[in-house]
Amino acid sequence: MKEENQINQKQQHRFFVVEFLALAFLFGLLGILVSHFFESSVYSNIDQNIVHQQKMVLLRPAESIQNNDQLNPGDGGPTRFQADTVIYSESGKILNTATLGNRYVILKKLKFDPKSTGQLMTQKVNGNSFRTVMMKVKNQNTKQVNYVLIAENIDTQTSIIKEFDKLLIIILVIFWLAAILISYALSSYFMGPILRSWNKQQEFVSNAAHELRTPLTIIQNKLEYLFTKPKSQVIDETEPINQALNETKRLSRLTSELLTVARSDSNRIQVDPVAVELSDFMQETVEPYAEVAASQDKQLSFGNTVDGFVKIDVDLLKQVLVILLDNALKYTKAGDQINVFSEPVGKNSWKLTVSNTGESISDADKQRIFERFYRVDKSRNQDTGGNGLGLSIASWIISQHHGKITVTDVAPTGVAFICTLPRNFK
Repeated sequence: MKEENQINQKQQHRFFVVEFLALAFLFGLLGILVSHFFESSVYSNIDQNIVHQQKMVLLRPAESIQNNDQLNPGDGGPTRFQADTVIYSESGKILNTATLGNRYVILKKLKFDPKSTGQLMTQKVNGNSFRTVMMKVKNQNTKQVNYVLIAENIDTQTSIIKEFDKLLIIILVIFWLAAILISYALSSYFMGPILRSWNKQQEFVSNAAHELRTPLTIIQNKLEYLFTKPKSQVIDETEPINQALNETKRLSRLTSELLTVARSDSNRIQVDPVAVELSDFMQETVEPYAEVAASQDKQLSFGNTVDGFVKIDVDLLKQVLVILLDNALKYTKAGDQINVFSEPVGKNSWKLTVSNTGESISDADKQRIFERFYRVDKSRNQDTGGNGLGLSIASWIISQHHGKITVTDVAPTGVAFICTLPRNFK
């Protein structure tokens, strides 16, 4: 059991790790995409502005540019850059030094690269960031070539991008922490049914093996005993033969019930409802048990007040009734009373009650009596041949009919099993 718990914990841990990594990857990828698109959007606006200024410059006469006409608005102002134009000679000398004012100190450090003509670039100078584009201007009359560099300061936009990335990282960290909690909750949620199913299966296998082992051991012992009496006649060994036969019947019944449980778990049993009259169904099913009860000095009575037809799976509901009657006969004594009665409940339901005046069942046992292999009195059930599967099967069949089965006390002693079912089951 300890090893199984360790295996289950490892499996849950693997689910947790996989789910966390998946969520962390998705959040990280989302963060990268958001950062990329935000930065692309900012630079797109800057580039559109620069391209617009580039077109404006190209529309000016080449002579005015080559004569160092004023291309920069303003009076030179403080070193606070937005957009400036720097005019270079073919050799790389700045021709509009006067119009640049005190911005010249920094703008002169921008890279002059005629090969990059027409390319948008980002340059950093003295801690300032610029978005630049180089243009080539040629005077058709003098054949003189000048270069014009449009430079827009993007410190504000760069600062905004950095602050946005910081905020995005904080959000991602919060989301990753949330991913840990979500992954743990999901692993627990999804592993819960798996673990319950696994434990249920392990318990089923263990209990089934135990139940099968007992009759097989008895049969083996009785047969081995008979081998020690090769000269005995059957009449001399009726007791061991009878015991072996009883255990064979018990084994056959147990195998059938185990098969029913296995099929119910795999949903291989199909419910086939048909319309029947309860009076005929009750009489056909219960009447044979009245003779058995009489042979045991017990009284069995049955009745029905449900008019018309109800829809049931005849074979499955008959199995429920047989299970309840079989239990009633096993756990009552001579002189006890067994009653089977069906009656309407409202317009759309009906109730089947199987009660007896035998021993009562404690409240604690009532909570577990429909569990597989659960026995109210294990020693008594072994004597009577019970294995704790009948009521579990009955409960499953009733649930497949969209009904409910309960157990209550009968005054002064006894119990009643009550099955409430719909009239028109589909």
